[in-house]
Amino acid sequence: GIVSDWSKYDQKGALLWADSLSDENARGRALQSVYKNWMQADPNAALAYLETSVDEHKQQNFLRDGFHEWSRQDPAEAVTWLDQLPESVDENEGADLYGSVARNYVQHDPMAASEWISTLDKGPKRDSSVETLVRSISKTDPEAGFIWASTVSDEKKRKNTLNESLREWIKVDLNAAYDAVTEADLEAAEKKPLLDIIENAKEK
Repeated sequence: GIVSDWSKYDQKGALLWADSLSDENARGRALQSVYKNWMQADPNAALAYLETSVDEHKQQNFLRDGFHEWSRQDPAEAVTWLDQLPESVDENEGADLYGSVARNYVQHDPMAASEWISTLDKGPKRDSSVETLVRSISKTDPEAGFIWASTVSDEKKRKNTLNESLREWIKVDLNAAYDAVTEADLEAAEKKPLLDIIENAKEK
């Protein structure tokens, strides 16, 4: 649209115009459109504006749309700015953003995305990124998916991602999947449901 094209070469002018719209919904849509382009053109200024000039409850939408569009175009650059998120972004919101960016990065360059995820500290942001990676690679490389899934720190999320990758793995190599589970660095209580999945698959 007009405001999107305008914001590619004059972010501040487009921003002032968008902010002057009387209709609240139209203003919100226009501001988000401007912000998506601004994030790519000048992320430092865009993030500073977001932290000082946008209500906290709107920040998440702006960040989500901005990082989503940016990571579609240039994921390697977008991820370098994720640690610059405003302080108002809580842990869960941050994890959602990491997961969204990881999804685009994995689609663009799975190897580079894997290397980036491996550098993240343990916690919700890394877990969300790993979940995204596992969903993406489990069908084509279930062994790698299983290995990644085992690194998720949240117990419930780890269980779900392990189950997902294992179900794909036993379709192509049940014996290898069984060996991986028995040798995995997991508690016996965590291995049992995985071994049950394998036993059920053997009976079919």
